[in-house]
Amino acid sequence: MTHTNRKERIKRKVHRNGITLFGISYKSEALQQFLEGQDIDGYILLPLPDLRKIQIELAGGATFEFTAESLRDCAEAISQEDWIAAHAELKASRK
Repeated sequence: MTHTNRKERIKRKVHRNGITLFGISYKSEALQQFLEGQDIDGYILLPLPDLRKIQIELAGGATFEFTAESLRDCAEAISQEDWIAAHAELKASRK
């Protein structure tokens, strides 16, 4: 029997300006300083109970918290499932 400690995660390219997930842009000032202008691969850690903030793990193991500026004024948590369902509903209404 094989056991694994792998975390569920989503791979994305991390740029000096941040990262995008589900059409939402995220930024981290600490990461901008850490990257020093280079782009690297990062992994968004799952689950995503609140899309207002996400955590990114870099290849070296460092973890950063990113904030979605566009969702900053949302009073309630927005789950991944709610966001995807709302997007699908909006897309269907445009047909």
